[in-house]
This record gives sequence, C-alpha cells and structure tokens, in this order.
Amino acid sequence: SISGNSPAYERFWDRSNDLAQLCSIIANKQQPVSLVSPDQAYMLGLFSECGVAILMQRFPAYCDVLNQKGPQDWPDLAEEDRKFSTSHDVVGYMLAKNWHLPDSICQAIRFHHDIIHHDDPETVALVAILQMAMHISNKRLVQLIRG
Repeated sequence: SISGNSPAYERFWDRSNDLAQLCSIIANKQQPVSLVSPDQAYMLGLFSECGVAILMQRFPAYCDVLNQKGPQDWPDLAEEDRKFSTSHDVVGYMLAKNWHLPDSICQAIRFHHDIIHHDDPETVALVAILQMAMHISNKRLVQLIRG
C-alpha cells in the first residue's frame, strides 16, 4: 500500500530489503549470545524505516530531499524535524504500534538512530543489530559507488 512513481520509493524498498537481510544474518551469527532471533531482526530491518515511506506519501517535498542526496545518504533527523515537524523514527514508531508489532520492535524503530539507555535488553540488542546492519549497508554502497 506504500508506493509511488519517484525513484526514492525504489531506494526505500531496496534499503528496507537490504537492512532486513543484513539484520537477519547478524542475528543468526550472534544467536548464541543474543536475545534476538533472526526472524525478529529481519522484521526490524524491514520495518525500521517505514516512517520514511509515510513521510514520502504525506510530503511530496520529502521525495525531493531523498532524490537530492547520494545513494548512501538517508534522512537526517534534525533536518526532517526542521522541514516536516516530525522525523521518520517517530512516525515509524507510531505506525508499528498501530500494526501491533511487538513492543521491543516498536521501541527499536523509535530509537534506531540513537545510542539508547533503554530498560529492555531485547530492544537494546535489536537497535545494536540494526545499527550494525545500517553501517554495513552504507559502507557497501560507498564501495560500489567508488567502484
């Protein structure tokens, strides 16, 4: 139900799929010491940026912002808040709550760009896995661009 004609939508879906796969791989490798299953990690990776898609639908200028950035760049929270009076992590959190995703997933979506001090160890583990996946994804894109 989230789609559009802008190349930004293709970037969004490619990034979501990439993050989901990376999160699952990381969780699988860390399963002996982690509280997170590969399926939970995959779900987080897939939905972690869902607020971006909502903002793209709500604000046509949001796609323009994404199209002006390079392939490795993604929205900056301060810039989003300044331009749109919200950020994709807050919107994503509200959407995940509305979809009745597990609370640890919702919390991880909300805090996925922050170094958090959270009471729930599962949420902290999810955020750590997602941040590692985002780092790997961004490094891989930079290497592809540089050829």
